Amino acid sequence: MTCTKHFWFLRWTHHSWRRTVSWAEDQTAPDTNMWGRPIARQYVTCQKQYFCECCGKTKRSTYCGCDKERADHCAIYQAWRSGQPEHSSTAAAG
Repeated sequence: MTCTKHFWFLRWTHHSWRRTVSWAEDQTAPDTNMWGRPIARQYVTCQKQYFCECCGKTKRSTYCGCDKERADHCAIYQAWRSGQPEHSSTAAAG
């Protein structure tokens, strides 16, 4: 299906852009709390990309970073996670 529209001699392109996560990574980084004590904080870095639902064309991708609590409420990150297989620590040990 094409996103190019025609009307008389006019021609234009109209895409239906949807944002998705194409890659994400969980990280733990050292940080300090409000008293200066060291703590480990979890962060998530995502690569988000726009694609057209009709023709499949893609445009720019951007990187996004946030803490784990905020990522757990992000709808597109959760949709990406639900499509990924779970990593098992017992498979690597065996």
